[in-house]
Amino acid sequence: MRNIVLSSLLVMALGFTVLKNQAEPAKNLMLDADLIRVGISDETMTQQEYPSVTVSSTSAYRIRQGDKVVWHSPAYLNVRITRTLSGFLIRPVTGGGIGPFSGILTVEPETPEGRLRITNLTRKGQIPNYRGIFEIVPASSSLQKLMAINILPMQEYLKAVVPNELPIQYGYEAVKAQSVAARNYAIHPREKPWPQFDICDSQYCQAYYGSQTEQPQVTQAISETQGLIALYQGEPILALYSSAQGGYRESYQNAFSDPITNKFPATPIPYLEGGPDIGPVLKLDTEEAARQFYLSHYPDSYDVTSPMYRWHKTWSRRELESEINHNLAVSWKDTSTRPFIRPGFQPGTSIGTLKDITVLQRGISGKAMRISIAGSHGTWTLSKEFVIRKVLKSHGRFLPSANVVFDFHHSSIEAFGGGLGHGVGMSQIGASMMSKHGSPFADILKHYYNGITIGSIPLTATDTIGMKTTFYADKPHATLFVKGTSPTTVQINDKTVKLTPQNLALLSIDVKPDSLNKLEVKPLQVAGNSTVWVELY
Repeated sequence: MRNIVLSSLLVMALGFTVLKNQAEPAKNLMLDADLIRVGISDETMTQQEYPSVTVSSTSAYRIRQGDKVVWHSPAYLNVRITRTLSGFLIRPVTGGGIGPFSGILTVEPETPEGRLRITNLTRKGQIPNYRGIFEIVPASSSLQKLMAINILPMQEYLKAVVPNELPIQYGYEAVKAQSVAARNYAIHPREKPWPQFDICDSQYCQAYYGSQTEQPQVTQAISETQGLIALYQGEPILALYSSAQGGYRESYQNAFSDPITNKFPATPIPYLEGGPDIGPVLKLDTEEAARQFYLSHYPDSYDVTSPMYRWHKTWSRRELESEINHNLAVSWKDTSTRPFIRPGFQPGTSIGTLKDITVLQRGISGKAMRISIAGSHGTWTLSKEFVIRKVLKSHGRFLPSANVVFDFHHSSIEAFGGGLGHGVGMSQIGASMMSKHGSPFADILKHYYNGITIGSIPLTATDTIGMKTTFYADKPHATLFVKGTSPTTVQINDKTVKLTPQNLALLSIDVKPDSLNKLEVKPLQVAGNSTVWVELY
């Protein structure tokens, strides 16, 4: 479960309230598990730290330092916040200003309907609007840079994520499945390099482009999954998804490295095991089997309707040599991809004349895990599907997937493959097909994530902190799970359940169908901790 940062804000009845003492949490504090902290990247959506940010709002808004309001602005007045060696400066574009201020600045609209804006950014060609509030915090890499963090309820965040990840045309139940997967990924991203926030806003995490991208039907689908996540043995899963898999899911370890150690293949994850979308298990880890599979249409798949279900790319030999030289140089400079290129590719290096590309290792789906690129100046080994796709671009675009076989001719090279993306977890095109054939969202998720259940966000209480959440149920009964060693008080809607260590287990409970339900675990009366969650599917 994600760590709850004590400096996060608590959602109160009429707005947001800051925890005053961040160093020592107050007794009997109730944290809201439904809040999310999103790091807003720069215009290129590649940098989280930058010298300044220009904010405004669709309503009057204010800027606080701690409990003190230091600035009031009318609607749509642009205010530029910069960071200097002495602290933050607040300057309206019309002139004047105040500062410096040390510590964190909070920007918040003065009415619930207000939407904050960052006017020096664009998303999909528009200035983005944001629900919730902003924290402007010092950057860690430079004393003259800052970060902007959007803090808001998870539901509000998802309204501006899901439409950008999966349009309503894919099917209502598919959108509900995507809502759950996106909620999971926000809680449990594969990597979390920034301690200041939970998730970034770019395609490297999930596409979060602002409230101007919300769509009513998608919002309704999100509301019918509110508070629900996919669980494996009581823990939120890493809900990876991609566009299309080409008929065969890949196992996690064959596509990803360990985010901390860079070990590849990574440690297997039980619920992210590969296998066929439909039909018998095939062994595709040999060159012959992969070639036979990806050079045929193989109709038994939920994502067979994807335009990238099977694809074909062609380069002239000179084109591919140029792509490889350029992309190897770029990838070697990038510290995230450098460990997967051997030997090094220093500035000025060239592969020379391209002689061959050989797949050295394939995964269960036939995905290329390691390849060698042989040129007249040497041979380089690439590991991991992302690196392979990045280096073997076609006309500047990533190779659609690493489910690929190559044919070499005298003056050209062809690639034949299937799928779009990493191919682990849920196929979005597959989810669409299942939805349109009547599968409910829970069945879609269970098809793509092995052995999961679906329920509420697990809440962990200590002797100082309790937690609360809400979840939507479409049935009258659920199962309450409790893990821990201490007496625990759980509130489900208006019912209080007191559990002792002797009966800390699971209970059948009644919930309100077709509506939101409240779940709380109170601060414990003794030292220890207890974790509580509800499962519905």
